Amino acid sequence: MNRYNHLNEYLKNKFGERVLKICIDAGFSCPNRDGKCGTGGCIFCGEAGSGEHLNSLKSIENQVKD
Repeated sequence: MNRYNHLNEYLKNKFGERVLKICIDAGFSCPNRDGKCGTGGCIFCGEAGSGEHLNSLKSIENQVKD
């Protein structure tokens, strides 16, 4: 018996097909950089933050389309 529901399986069951995740830059700050939870970032982001590879000048709609 599997005690865990893996996200991939859950999404496949819910939508009936494979679902992909995409990255978008919504202009939010990072709690590990802005002082809310810490400073200096974390191991997951580069110096510019998690959206460094995205074009934050585009609207969210255009980021999703791209």
